[in-house]
Amino acid sequence: MKITKDRWIVNTYPYWHYTLDYGMDSIAAAGFGGIELWGVSPHYCLADYSEQERVARRPEILEMMADRGLRMPVYYPEQSSCYPLNIASPNPVIRDKSLHILEESVADAEQFGAKIMITAPGHHFHDDEDPENYTRTVEGLRQLCACAKEHGIILAAEEWPAFMCTYATDLEALRKLKDDVGCGNFGICLNTGEMHEKGESVQEYLDAFGPDLIHVHIADTGSRPVGSGQDSAADLKTLEDSGYSGLLSLTIQFRDVCVAPDKPVLASAQWLAKNGYFNS
Repeated sequence: MKITKDRWIVNTYPYWHYTLDYGMDSIAAAGFGGIELWGVSPHYCLADYSEQERVARRPEILEMMADRGLRMPVYYPEQSSCYPLNIASPNPVIRDKSLHILEESVADAEQFGAKIMITAPGHHFHDDEDPENYTRTVEGLRQLCACAKEHGIILAAEEWPAFMCTYATDLEALRKLKDDVGCGNFGICLNTGEMHEKGESVQEYLDAFGPDLIHVHIADTGSRPVGSGQDSAADLKTLEDSGYSGLLSLTIQFRDVCVAPDKPVLASAQWLAKNGYFNS
């Protein structure tokens, strides 16, 4: 299926050290029509607000998007690197708090108009591989899927490095997790950066998950702008030739991108346009 401009959105990670207004201006100026909000302080984080403040902040973000003609089909609440959320934790206080925050994040996703929310499957201590940790992850994801179903949200898991998440470290781990959770609204997000780190391929993901592959996080070699390395051209061709019909989120995360994000986001849009992936 032809990859067109309306299927591209931008993860807001590069704008972490800028105001959200600035980030949206930059994304819209580059020609993109949507964002994948990284739910992190100071842009939007549950830990920053009272319930009243949170209720007030959501329409502010929606108004910012409307003013720029942007939408938010995917919401990505921060779960690993900045806040200690872990649905696999043997500590019931940590686990219950994690599940509560993620259930509230599902409600946020619905309010933002998103249909997909990215979720992290949790982790265990590397010196404690008690299988009950994994059991808690599966049960926690089933609980979150039940909550998400009530809000019309599909949850998606992606590959993570082992120091951030121990239950989704490669394609086979994701396949096992998908099978064990067994919920119709639990899908897979392809993270091309992690995929290449593990020596996997887009075709292997397509073969493994088929229609359950519902979202793509894409960048080029080293999490840099598409077209600047050795990976994204072939990855995009495989996705297009396969008939993949979901969204693609530009997910640039190389070191120092947060200092000067405009140029790599614009360079990506220009390369996509030049190579026929950004037509209306």
